[in-house]
Amino acid sequence: MVNLGAGFDSRAYRFRQALRNVKVFELDYGPTQEYKRRRVAEVIGPPPPNLIFVPIDFTREKLVDVLGRAGYRRDRKTFFIWEGVTMYIPCEAVLDTLRYIASNKMPGSAVVFDYGTGNGGDGASVQRRAQRAMLGSWGEPVIFGIPAGTTQQFVKETGLDLVENLGASGPEAVKRYLTRKDGTVMGELTGPLPQPAGAEPFDTLYFALAAVPGPSRAVNR
Repeated sequence: MVNLGAGFDSRAYRFRQALRNVKVFELDYGPTQEYKRRRVAEVIGPPPPNLIFVPIDFTREKLVDVLGRAGYRRDRKTFFIWEGVTMYIPCEAVLDTLRYIASNKMPGSAVVFDYGTGNGGDGASVQRRAQRAMLGSWGEPVIFGIPAGTTQQFVKETGLDLVENLGASGPEAVKRYLTRKDGTVMGELTGPLPQPAGAEPFDTLYFALAAVPGPSRAVNR
């Protein structure tokens, strides 16, 4: 398993037993990763023995180089997790990452990633421009998005097959991830700014699942 831009993700710790026979690579910006390692040591203790921390700058370094140095083998079936990253890096860096995953030698390797729609241009809504300005003031400007309705073609051009494209605030996502067994809903996934009735969703968030083509493409959703 390769966690791209892992941040403070805790899967390697929460699923320690389930992943005990899986080599887990966590990639992130060096200073962020060092802070996480210190806090984990203080709060949880030593990391699992199968976890490998790999520092990277997605805008300047290539996955093929960074993962190669860390001991990753491209002939092993791999699940890539890429959350909360694509919005903040250039389009070419997004394409390079997906192309690298597509070049994995083992069919059935897959990636799940999130992305926003639109590109923040002059045609963006007032709400969308306001949120982008807010994120920019935090030092994390939104600079990438896939225009609505073009995701399948975008993914296909990288060499991957789009398996699923799920709107984060759509009814299927709410049913699948936010609905309790008794039918009540524990919340909703919406943008941080209020939406006028009938307005275009603000920087709509999607979850995409894409796989390396081949006879073993089947992946768990």
